[in-house]
Order: sequence, then C-alpha cells, then structure tokens
Amino acid sequence: QGRKMSKSLGNSPEPLELISKYSADGVRVGMLLSSPAGNDLLFDESLCEQGRNFANKIWNAGRFLLMNKETIKTDKSLADNHKDFADEWIISRLNQTLFQFNKAMDEFEVNNAIKIVYSFIWNDFCDWYVEMIKGRLYGDNEEIKSAVLTRAISIFEDALKMLHPFMPFITEELWQLTNERKVGESISVSEFPKADDQLINESAEKEMEFVKDIITAIRNIRGEMNIAPSKKVNAIIKSESVKDHQIDYIKKLAKVNDLIIKADVEKPKASASAVLSNCEIYIPLEG
Repeated sequence: QGRKMSKSLGNSPEPLELISKYSADGVRVGMLLSSPAGNDLLFDESLCEQGRNFANKIWNAGRFLLMNKETIKTDKSLADNHKDFADEWIISRLNQTLFQFNKAMDEFEVNNAIKIVYSFIWNDFCDWYVEMIKGRLYGDNEEIKSAVLTRAISIFEDALKMLHPFMPFITEELWQLTNERKVGESISVSEFPKADDQLINESAEKEMEFVKDIITAIRNIRGEMNIAPSKKVNAIIKSESVKDHQIDYIKKLAKVNDLIIKADVEKPKASASAVLSNCEIYIPLEG
C-alpha cells in the first residue's frame, strides 16, 4: 500500500519471524534488493523469499561441485588446462563482474552491487556454466575432469567472496567445504579476487551469447508446442555460424537428438520455427 511502517499501525515486519521463515541471509538480500540508493525503502516480503531462493540456488550449486569432488581429484596445476569456449566465457564474465562489482562498491551503490553478483551467480554460473560442464565431468578422461572441476570450484570461490558481505553465513559455510582450511581460516579475511582485463574475452562472450540464443529458442519452441521435457526432438539450423565444438552443447542443453546444420536448407512442412539474427531454427513436428 506504500504506507510508512509504524508500530501503531501494526504494519512493521517482525525481523525474527522473517529470519525464521526466509533465513538471515535471505532477509539480508531481500532488504538490499528493496533499498536503491536515494529512495525510500519499499519493503516487500517477496524479496526475502527471492533471497531465500537465491540461497537455495547457491547451496545446490555448491553441493553439486562438492559431490563431484568426492570422486574427482582436484589439481590446481590443471586449472588453466583443457579450456573450451564455455570456460573462456565464464572466466571473462567473472572478470567483467569483478570490475562492475568493485565500481559499484567504490561508489557505495550496495543495491547495484548485490544485483551484479546475483546475476553472475544465478544466470551465468548456475543456469549455464554448471549445466555445460556436466558432460565433461561425466566423461572418461580423468585429467579433463580434474581440470574442469578445479576451475569450476575456483570460480565458485571467487563468486562466494563477492557475495560474502551480503550473505555471510552460507558463503562461509560453503567456502569452508570447497577446500581444506586451517583452523581459524575464514572467507571474511581471505584474499579478495582481483579483476584482470586480460582475461576479458569479447569473442568468447559473443560466441556464448549465440549458443545461448539457439538453446533458448529451441527450449521456447518445446514449451510452446507442449513437448515433454524428457522427450528429445530433431532440429534443423539454417546458418553458417554454428561451429562443430558448439554442437554437443546445443544437443545436450536443448535435448536435441538429430541436429542438421546447413546454410541453404528449406523449412520443412509441419515444423515450428524461430528466427535469430544470423540463423533460423526449425523443429519438425511430424511423428
């Protein structure tokens, strides 16, 4: 209703009840998301729920990495080995995020800072990168598996350090678990990651955006056509821009069985389609 919080009106939220319902970290995020600089604080309890959901997302990503760490040996000497464009992309995004985060914090834009790290962790790391590395983590080459997991945990730790001022409890817990720590070690006094503009790769970012657009378009068609998530589809992509090393990611993340890529293909009859800036996608619906 936009009214001021007041004890006499009885419209002030009880902090301990909010913490019990959404966790301390969740409430902290909710308060930060509702507190843009220079404006009145428009409190909305749904933002605390959003904070709790964010905590769940982070915990599940951490649990996935830790579960794989039980069977895959990490080795820091392999952290820069066996990279593909997805690795170059997430490293570039991490460094872009660090630059943006540091700028927001230097200017005391705390509300903007939490949104920057929130977007990186939820969208870039959890929704895309974690899904993309699963194929290599479940492969047979032990060295590649070790390199991929070591790199993913390192990036996750850097993200936790950015998030720690806002969500101190879950970040401390996960940081203590990702590697062996000495008695008294804490994320709060660990070295903060340094942004490196040499690691920002615009080519990898453009390539990844292209692949994400294709995967998202196929997923949207599946949703519009009510195709069961468990059912694989066949797809045709009219493009000269799709590279061989992108195909496996497209097939796995979009649940595609047979994928045909040609520059001069015609749209099949009885098919759903999507048009992107430099390609067209067709999903045959017959059968």
